[in-house]
Amino acid sequence: MCCFVSRFRMLSFLAHAFLFVGLFCVPCSGDPPGQQDDNSTSLVKFQAAASSGDAAAQFRLAFYLFQTGDPPDYPSILTWLRSSTAQHYAPAQCTLGYLYEKGLGLDRDYSKAAENYRAAALQGDSIAQNNLGYLYYTGHGVHKDLRTSFKWYRAAAEHGDSTGESNLGYLYFHGQGTRHDYAEAAKWFRAAAEQGDYRSERVLGYLYYEGLGVPVDYSEAAHWLSLAAQQGDPHAQGDLGFLYESGKGVPLDYVTAYVWYSRAMAAGVKAADERRKSITRLLTPKQLDQARTLLTRNEARPRTLQQQSAPIASSFVQIH
Repeated sequence: MCCFVSRFRMLSFLAHAFLFVGLFCVPCSGDPPGQQDDNSTSLVKFQAAASSGDAAAQFRLAFYLFQTGDPPDYPSILTWLRSSTAQHYAPAQCTLGYLYEKGLGLDRDYSKAAENYRAAALQGDSIAQNNLGYLYYTGHGVHKDLRTSFKWYRAAAEHGDSTGESNLGYLYFHGQGTRHDYAEAAKWFRAAAEQGDYRSERVLGYLYYEGLGVPVDYSEAAHWLSLAAQQGDPHAQGDLGFLYESGKGVPLDYVTAYVWYSRAMAAGVKAADERRKSITRLLTPKQLDQARTLLTRNEARPRTLQQQSAPIASSFVQIH
């Protein structure tokens, strides 16, 4: 019986909870600290502005110290963050909430994390809205409430936050905190995928393959899975290998299938190992050499999984 390499993995995963990870809050505008100046110049500039009482500068100095410290100077970081939050500066409130959530530089306190996230979220900070949605989803620091979680994820999504869009898609997919609606799920996963979120690209490919919320369209499935696979997502790589093996949405090509299966297998996708063994028997010695040559060339290229400019990656829905 033909199926995605990851079909049962994906369905099994979707039957449970997605993995959410906290997002580090970045400045709402302007260049990240230290981007244009050398360290010594930046530090002097930020210290002078922060000492004058400028809330944005205080946050930027804290962010700068977080980026450049090895290990970070948390007492100084917290001093400047608290000075900024005292002036109700949303990015600082969001960041302080994150530090409380993760227990970085202070004792972990989900209630204080929620308090700071909420203060920033009410000012329209999409990162804080997303992270507050996570706390309501898990019941950390607040009473678990999926409707309230949905409310904050939707707020983040409507501000164009790709993480909020993905998480909102997840809630629609399962009807958690809202009605069950595959079409709405696909809409929000697409919004995130169009911003380059490789996890949402992979999910959208899956939805097109299965015809969930969108018409069955193998070409579209191949398009989105290819984008995710090219960014280094191993599960998308395995699924793309299957499409090339079966000729669905792409030309039938065992050599290319072998390459994608090999990449997925190298990252630990066990099902890809089984499929690669199966198609190896269909390859001529010349084709096998060709596939191995392509792999050797690709191994010289760096992985391109999406990176964030902030030191801590964005919250996201992750499908395994």
